[in-house]
Amino acid sequence: VYAKPDSNYLDDWVLSWLEPEGAVESLPDDTGWQLFSLVLHHFPEARFSSAAGFDKAQLWAHLVERFASTHDQTGRTTMIRCGILRKAAYFDEAIKVATAALSKFNDWFCAITLALAYRSKGDVNAAENAFLQVLKIQADDPVARVEAGDMYFDKREWQNAIRWYQQVLDKEPHHE
Repeated sequence: VYAKPDSNYLDDWVLSWLEPEGAVESLPDDTGWQLFSLVLHHFPEARFSSAAGFDKAQLWAHLVERFASTHDQTGRTTMIRCGILRKAAYFDEAIKVATAALSKFNDWFCAITLALAYRSKGDVNAAENAFLQVLKIQADDPVARVEAGDMYFDKREWQNAIRWYQQVLDKEPHHE
């Protein structure tokens, strides 16, 4: 998959290998989370997915849930897990998982994960509140500001988008 990222190895080979009961659960922590990180980057956001891609994302979402049920998690692994759930359009489940992890870890990964889940679901008010929560954890974070700006840009709410983007430019004038 690393050597040929545009291949279908994940879906055509790895997916069928991991689907049998006990297979994905038997992966070591590091190997499993590394694999699911590849899966996360393999799929577009749910709103941009084809029907076939969407079906595959949902299969991977079920696998990541099986894996997560038997393996330790951190804020970073929560981000991977919820990202896959989000790309499979399991927004409410991603929000539930991210909220629980945020109360446990209270870190940047969980906070941004929650914000992105709300954004993907289309709950702009909850997403903005979650982006503000990210900034309480890491005040100088440009990612939360750009993502919030992008959310409003996608909604064609130009003044809100500009407000968030301007905060990035105020801190980093040459930010792309």
